[in-house]
Amino acid sequence: MNEKELLVLNVLREFREFGFSDILKNVPFSREPAFRYLQSLTRQNIIKKRRIANLYLYSLNMENDETISIISFLNNRELNNSDYGPEIKKMVYEITDKNVLFIILMKKPEEKKGKKKNRRIDFVVVCSHNKKEISEKTQKMSKNLEYKTKIKIMGAVYLYEEFLDRIKEKPSYLRDLLKNHIVLFNAERFYLEIRKFLI
Repeated sequence: MNEKELLVLNVLREFREFGFSDILKNVPFSREPAFRYLQSLTRQNIIKKRRIANLYLYSLNMENDETISIISFLNNRELNNSDYGPEIKKMVYEITDKNVLFIILMKKPEEKKGKKKNRRIDFVVVCSHNKKEISEKTQKMSKNLEYKTKIKIMGAVYLYEEFLDRIKEKPSYLRDLLKNHIVLFNAERFYLEIRKFLI
């Protein structure tokens, strides 16, 4: 897989269907190579396409384990290149124990208050046990991080079953979660867990 194909897949990491023109707006190359890369990814079964009238829509093929490995790689690369700095990595390290299954960061658009722009990020921590202890740790680390970075931090902690119930009861929650996210811990496990809701 070449870097240009990875750029196409990075666009599709919003986990929704894209038309060809939408993909073209988000990649740094022209129509012909973009079409070639889409054809190649479709043949490899990494992405799938469906036709509506004269329009083809493209999306990630979440039934393919190779797709999950690739998007996990793209996620981790974005995390390593992000500007969130060592403070967030320290927070993840402090929160993570054997009961934490995965941690997702949701990047929120800047809120403008007068002349001041406020940055905000949300954390979702999913655990198997010890929710109370992990919640207390998350709250403490969020306050420390907010003080040091001046970024508004919101955190939510769910038991695994609660997280799945929330997705089942409110499908828009998963769509919002995936819109502008980075998985901070255990990306491949996260994508494997949610794929049944995306197929």
